[in-house]
Amino acid sequence: MWIHNKKTVIRGPQDIVIDGVQHPAQIFLNWTKEELASLDIKPFQPATYSSGFRVISSELEEKEGVVFERLELEKLPQETPVAGTQESAYDYIQSRERAYPGVDELIVALWEKVVEGRNGPAEELQAARLEVKNNFPKPDEKVLI
Repeated sequence: MWIHNKKTVIRGPQDIVIDGVQHPAQIFLNWTKEELASLDIKPFQPATYSSGFRVISSELEEKEGVVFERLELEKLPQETPVAGTQESAYDYIQSRERAYPGVDELIVALWEKVVEGRNGPAEELQAARLEVKNNFPKPDEKVLI
């Protein structure tokens, strides 16, 4: 990844026009770092950050011919816990995914119900799914007692 004039990010080799001159994409593969720098094209390292943060400001810093993006981050406030759990409103999704019966079990139960006419396994899995939903309700749902 490169940046031109510390303004335009170039994600991959591509044709580029600089000061009215057309340059082919191959310059990104064949030219040295110094040759690219003569056109004010420099390697670029964008910043990354984890979810749960918000970008307050960003700035570019050049070190040894490479432009780095630097971010000032702010931690987002924690979500309100859902009644009956210690997890955030978002985490109920992951909790349900971990607790639900596996896909293989669901397929077997569906096969037994549809093809073999045996409802027992499907009904047991549905009861287990309803229990998971009750244990990890959506934020706008109430816990069923």
